[in-house]
Amino acid sequence: MQSSKSTPAPAALKTAASKAEKSRASAWLKRVSAPARRQVALAAFLQVGGHLTYGGFAVAFAFAVAAMLDGAPALPYLGAAALSGLVRAAFAALAERVGTKAGAIAVQEARKNALEGYADLGALARGAHGPGDVVSTLVDRCQNVYGYAARWSPGVVAALIAPLLLLVIVFTQSIAGGLLLAVGAPLLPVFLWLTGTETAARARAQQDSLTLLSDIFNDRLKAVGAIKVHNAIDREAAHISESADMLRRKTMTVLRAAFLSTSVLEFFSTVSIALVAVYVGFQLLGEFPFPTGEFVTLREGLIILMIAPEFYAPIRRLGALHHDRSNAMAAALALAGETTAAAAQEATSPQRQNAPAIAFHNVLITRGDDGVTVGPLSFEAPAGEITVIAGPSGCGKTSALLSLLGLVDLADGEIIIDGEALQCGERAAARISYIGQTSWLAAASIAENIVLAAPGASDAEIAAAEKSAGAPPLQRMLGRGGSGVSGGERQRIALARALLLDANLMLLDEPTAHLDAASEAEFLATLRRAAEGRTVIIATHHESVRAIADHLVMLRQEV
Repeated sequence: MQSSKSTPAPAALKTAASKAEKSRASAWLKRVSAPARRQVALAAFLQVGGHLTYGGFAVAFAFAVAAMLDGAPALPYLGAAALSGLVRAAFAALAERVGTKAGAIAVQEARKNALEGYADLGALARGAHGPGDVVSTLVDRCQNVYGYAARWSPGVVAALIAPLLLLVIVFTQSIAGGLLLAVGAPLLPVFLWLTGTETAARARAQQDSLTLLSDIFNDRLKAVGAIKVHNAIDREAAHISESADMLRRKTMTVLRAAFLSTSVLEFFSTVSIALVAVYVGFQLLGEFPFPTGEFVTLREGLIILMIAPEFYAPIRRLGALHHDRSNAMAAALALAGETTAAAAQEATSPQRQNAPAIAFHNVLITRGDDGVTVGPLSFEAPAGEITVIAGPSGCGKTSALLSLLGLVDLADGEIIIDGEALQCGERAAARISYIGQTSWLAAASIAENIVLAAPGASDAEIAAAEKSAGAPPLQRMLGRGGSGVSGGERQRIALARALLLDANLMLLDEPTAHLDAASEAEFLATLRRAAEGRTVIIATHHESVRAIADHLVMLRQEV
């Protein structure tokens, strides 16, 4: 008898997982932003051009003022300053327009990536992700990528390049003035990082609250009839209101953190600019307390004082834009794991054509985000046989199946498939099917629901799968959510999918949980015939399902 218990995940494991999650999130953001790379680069170039043009405006205006004080013609300089202002405005408008296009492209790519990820995960994703979560992901989380591509990415490039170019202009006017700016600038990114870390954490909490509200609203909408019958409208409305208020509070904490980061940058940049102004002022008055080896004229002082605020402008703007990055990272942390799992499985799945032999050796499985692990699990599933895993709820039956699908992380131990260790994110077979307690069906014909497993299958193959599984007639139309069939018929449709896929490994999680005795007997008889030549693993606690087992594994949970 195999024991299983839940234990807290080690701190080191949590830290490693956190780093891995952030790495995947960053990679995901780069991937969905890649199609907009050209627009991002152009927007950054235009922003840098706008800042540099302002430097030209400052020089021309300072020359005009100096010329007027000297009695020389100032009109050419004023014309140059006006032209610089117009060019700067054009750069800003074009940068905004190009950035908007970059954001739209990134959002489109994020939604495409998310849809493809859900499609690759298949019907199993319906159990792991509620409709509210899916809608929130496609509408809200993907939209958060917009600010990252449209504003943050070009802003980072501008903050790295524009201050250096403006600093060159300042150094041509005053070595000390340039040094004052150069010394103060590196402090701002440090404070931006310190406040930005807190903003990112709060943004992720706000995203989770948004998902919770979406799920609650969707569930209440589906059950509106029952809510009305039981006179629970006020109670459920209060529940929704409470969740909405939680989202409001979480959103306000994100905004407070964003305003804090902006205020910090504004304070230190203002102090730095004030130091430059004090230096220039004392130099112009000739009252500077110690020699600096230079004399600053009015024209040079004006250039320095006009450029100093612009020198810090792109860095200060990052403080205002940091919440765009925080929101995008919060969305990416949720999206990266969901939408890339299927692609990783497809890329690393071993191409085994025969029914695999499977062995679990002291396997500890990380279960979601609740900080516990399940296991250790040690058992074997012989090739070509039906293995039934039985035991109480929480002992690790479902987790064992999900580990073979590559949908959960292993904390320790190893899973051996035909003598080879299963790698992280890898599925246990080239062709694998999964049937849960309530299989997902679409509002379509039986044939269209079966062919989801193999879109290229012929009519004859679909008909053969339907006949072997004893599914309802192919022409029958189903309603929303697959309404119009009984529980037993629903499971036989799912079995027909598995047969059409010609899966050499079939995983079933409590497949008869919602069937009556007669439907259960029919389904198990059909499954017994369909299992020939395949490795079948069934997680259950039903005695009737144990009866068809070639190999029985008993799990128990120790507290």
